[in-house]
Amino acid sequence: MIGQLGRNLAALALVFVLRLTNQVSLCPAATVIFCYVGATIIDVTEAGEERAMTPGKLRSLGETAMMERKYNDAVSLYRQAIDMEPENARNWYQLYNVHKRMRSLNDALTDLTKAVELEPKPAWRVLKGKLLMNLGQCDQAALEFSLANKD
Repeated sequence: MIGQLGRNLAALALVFVLRLTNQVSLCPAATVIFCYVGATIIDVTEAGEERAMTPGKLRSLGETAMMERKYNDAVSLYRQAIDMEPENARNWYQLYNVHKRMRSLNDALTDLTKAVELEPKPAWRVLKGKLLMNLGQCDQAALEFSLANKD
């Protein structure tokens, strides 16, 4: 009993310190705490147990970071999801959204290109065409628009 209580208090103290430095996010259900420790995220349950992060949890945290305008955190989270699921087009699309918001258009183009390669959705091709136009690559943009109409 004392051992479990000690672990719980240690986990709560860590969360308190991380919360003060704005490095922790609480999930809406308040049953799981995600602590940012360096570039790695640790999933800590209320019982003080650590669990491996899943790509879905990383995407969810990335969405939260985006809403909070913590774009560098969102990039890190989506990159971790991509490392775990490199063939998941949604991960690449989410990373595209962050880079677009950061106005890193060349990075956004790279991410969206990968998403379209993995899953050639017409809507994504249209977005890619618009992005190519913004970058002054009108011939390639026209090609993307024509491919979007074929799909």
